[in-house]
Amino acid sequence: LDASISGNTQPVTYSVSPALPVGLSLNTSTGEISGTPTILTSSNIYTVTASQSAGVCSVTQNYTFTVVCPTASLNPNTLPNTTIGTAYNQTISQTGLPSGTINWSISAGSLPAGLSLNTSTGVISGIPSATGTFNFTIEASNSGCLASRAYSMVVSCPTITFTNTIVNDAIIGTSYSLDAEVTGNTQPVTYSVNPALPTGLSLNTSTGVISGIPTVLNPSTTYIITASQSSGVCSVTQNYTFAVNCAGITINPN
Repeated sequence: LDASISGNTQPVTYSVSPALPVGLSLNTSTGEISGTPTILTSSNIYTVTASQSAGVCSVTQNYTFTVVCPTASLNPNTLPNTTIGTAYNQTISQTGLPSGTINWSISAGSLPAGLSLNTSTGVISGIPSATGTFNFTIEASNSGCLASRAYSMVVSCPTITFTNTIVNDAIIGTSYSLDAEVTGNTQPVTYSVNPALPTGLSLNTSTGVISGIPTVLNPSTTYIITASQSSGVCSVTQNYTFAVNCAGITINPN
């Protein structure tokens, strides 16, 4: 702010009352008010006095101004969605706030379970453990100034698929193996089967492999294999139909 005067015939000394907001100062030789304000202030009248001839001659001028917050915003505009069990890392940044330490917070709503906001850096990170649509508002603040943005994030299940759908019948007394493993999972999978497998066969609940030596004949039956991850939050099923038969027997001619 240039508060200098004209028409003076001798050097001028400037003064101001009351004291300027913190961060601003008056150059007593040029009448310029400058600096970087660091504290919000309400509208106030500042009287600048220009004196020459050792104060014998002087003139005053009132200046009224306010120290307000700059226009600030958060980026990005939207956040990427993710899948349960997948590591997530996203930085929220701000522009426009006064320089200095920025404090980050969730001012409304909540992050997905498993994710957290670093209040010093604005980084959202973690491994989401729940699915759904989550709405929340992130706020950045400094020196009494704020910037905020509302976000929405979707956490979904990953696409899990069974790798094998080919099934052969089992033969009584003969070793049998059926691979019911899935792909696309982001966390360890637990397998289960319904109804119970024929006597002699079992399901490996960690690998999805059905194996063993069947000991009892069994008609063609559909077995439902369920692959679950994230404590059962995400699961997929596949039907496998097979029977336990006798081995082919032939009678040799005499």
